Amino acid sequence: MRRTILVGALALALASPAGAVGTLTVTDVDVGGGVTKHTIAWVADASGDVSGETLAISRGRIVQMRLCPAVGGTQPDQGYDVMLHSSQDVDLLERNGEDLDETETRLLVFDPAYYHDTVAALDLIVANAGNANGGTVDLWVQR
Repeated sequence: MRRTILVGALALALASPAGAVGTLTVTDVDVGGGVTKHTIAWVADASGDVSGETLAISRGRIVQMRLCPAVGGTQPDQGYDVMLHSSQDVDLLERNGEDLDETETRLLVFDPAYYHDTVAALDLIVANAGNANGGTVDLWVQR
């Protein structure tokens, strides 16, 4: 099963909470063995940030996450930050997504896995990435 959600500028203005910035595109792929990979492509706004978008992530155990900067002219600025916040305002990455290198891919393994029950909303927050810069976040969820 594959599903894509594109949050464009108009959709963002009409459907997003006040204060939403940047854009997110979420693509889900069933990779087998009861695991869904959610790929979240992000592009920062003029202030270099992305936030205010609740992610539609499947119920299950979040087992790992890969943070990938874009390459070329849209790679994030050196020292950019990625956080995955729950609706209780807890950074599930425990600060392991801060001060990232603009050329480095980082794999984070959740041990123990974080159980996402879909009741608590998840928000991907990016800061200090630079105007219109981007990247992707891959999130593996085991049902």
